[in-house]
Amino acid sequence: MKRRRVALIAISLALVVAGCTTRTVTSYSDSILTRSIDPEGSTAKFAPPAGESRWYGDFIVNSLVEDSANWKITVPAYGWHPQPGTEMDGVNANSFAAGLDSNGTTTVLYSFGTNDANYFAWGTPGSHTSAAAKLYALRWMDLAFKKNACVVWILGNEQILADHSSYRAPAGVAGASSGEAAAQTYHAYMQDFNGWLRSLGGTVTTPTGSKGSLRTLDWGAIANADPKYTMADRVHPSQAGADLLGKYLNALVKQC
Repeated sequence: MKRRRVALIAISLALVVAGCTTRTVTSYSDSILTRSIDPEGSTAKFAPPAGESRWYGDFIVNSLVEDSANWKITVPAYGWHPQPGTEMDGVNANSFAAGLDSNGTTTVLYSFGTNDANYFAWGTPGSHTSAAAKLYALRWMDLAFKKNACVVWILGNEQILADHSSYRAPAGVAGASSGEAAAQTYHAYMQDFNGWLRSLGGTVTTPTGSKGSLRTLDWGAIANADPKYTMADRVHPSQAGADLLGKYLNALVKQC
């Protein structure tokens, strides 16, 4: 009888373990996902925004991770790579590919596009069109798909610069356009790029032939739903916005 009981317990434990799905999440992004730790997971790299004790990415991760009976979603210490001001043209590509090899990533979060549009809108030297941004995006997806990782893409806010009077050129750029013209260019760029990402559907095949799953999350829809979801700059998440963003990311990671 005891032997049978032990066997039943072992079977029950096996079922519990089998029922728990694990996801390992990494991130390559612009400032939207910035955390208090650097990409190597050790020391503070960026000072928190004025008046804040922590970065919004810390709150996002807190809402994203999970350790329950059914799900284990983790973010490895070396897996979070936000870089404020980042565009998509080649940044971190080599370290990204190596990182996926080493930490068992199953899902990659991308938050790119906002800076690409911003620099292009102001005529910044070396900036690229939305057509070029799509090719760069496919390359980033390709890197993930080749490692059998799903992609969750956080769409940039299309309406972020609706107040043209507050739209300023990036640091160090004199600005080849007026604020009004730049704002209109930015909006058209983001509409085109985000619309393209949405149109790709759940499964994407890249030009190299790799195939994988793509999910999108519209940060702009969250940010514009209520002023409380953004900081005073109307660009980055407040703690409330970051918490909500993390919860939506948690749900999308589970779909991958």
